[in-house]
Amino acid sequence: MVIKFKRYFTLITLSLFPIMAFSHGATPTAFLVCKYKSENIVCVSGYSNGSHAKGNKISLVKVENNEVLEKKVFDKSSKVVFENIPKDDFYILMQSANGKSSIEVGKTEILE
Repeated sequence: MVIKFKRYFTLITLSLFPIMAFSHGATPTAFLVCKYKSENIVCVSGYSNGSHAKGNKISLVKVENNEVLEKKVFDKSSKVVFENIPKDDFYILMQSANGKSSIEVGKTEILE
């Protein structure tokens, strides 16, 4: 009976270790998903720890000269809608809340 208890305890300890290691001090990873909806592009963002992207900045940028065509801020549901979509090549650039990282989504990476 003692042997079973030790094995059981060891298994629980080992199986919880990755969760504990990941949850302490790990920086959450940002994600950005953009999709065409009618004539618009809808983007949704957030972080791997479940937090929202409310207030993060996002821009629609022309590839040719890196001109910012439209600037937006994510709303309370971590969503933003771009309405003036150019015919030229463009990308969408999201800045993280701390401004230390960014995510780019190219025109061909936007979901249909």
